[in-house]
Amino acid sequence: MSHSEEPSINNNVLTFLGSIGAIATFAIVVFIAYLPQQADPADQAAKETRQIKADEARAAGAAKLEGYEVVSAPDGLVRIPVEVAMDRVTKAYQASEDLFPAPKPAAPAPAAEAAPAVEDAPTSEPADVAESVESTEATVEEGISTADTSVKEGAE
Repeated sequence: MSHSEEPSINNNVLTFLGSIGAIATFAIVVFIAYLPQQADPADQAAKETRQIKADEARAAGAAKLEGYEVVSAPDGLVRIPVEVAMDRVTKAYQASEDLFPAPKPAAPAPAAEAAPAVEDAPTSEPADVAESVESTEATVEEGISTADTSVKEGAE
């Protein structure tokens, strides 16, 4: 028997076929593992419902961040767009204005006087309350119109 240095043709063919078989097996396993599976119709409907709710929530959030709104008229609380608020804070800071002034301390009550009883506490008359609300609403309206003017000036 002679031993040759060259592999036989049979060995080359088997090596080639084994390599092709290994690659094909790997491809089949990957295809089965990552086979795109269709969702059930019920799952698809739930997914669409969640997507609609998410879109509505995003739109509502964007509207709050980008719009004007009176949040609480009695408190004089309004909502302005974030960009306008940032511009106002920047301008106020540059002008060295006190953005958030500290409340003035209340004068201490004299120790000799007793606090009035609940029954004796003064009550607001409806006319006083109506005037206060109207005054606050006017202040809010003025603030919004000032904000609108600032936005228009900033856009120009």
